Amino acid sequence: MESKKLHGRVWAAVALLMVSAACAVRPHPAENEHGAWYWKTRIEGAPEGKLAGKTIALKDNICLAGVPMMNGASILEGYVPEIDATVVTRILEAGGTIVGKTVCE
Repeated sequence: MESKKLHGRVWAAVALLMVSAACAVRPHPAENEHGAWYWKTRIEGAPEGKLAGKTIALKDNICLAGVPMMNGASILEGYVPEIDATVVTRILEAGGTIVGKTVCE
């Protein structure tokens, strides 16, 4: 029974990620004063878990499906991963909210 609950939460998180990732935006310079943000988004994780209510920014060397990735190298600019890194899946399963990707130099 527990595995069915987990399985359902995983698929709910995947579905939410697929919808939310398309809403990623490059922040306007006025809201990115220190140049720390590469992309901003809001991807809500499971409603319960150790990270519920916590917001997390990912470094841009972590794959986030549907959100462009540059990894600090112009050769990768425009690359959009189709899958999430394991850490992203675990954050969402634990209830964390991903708020964007930070610049990777």
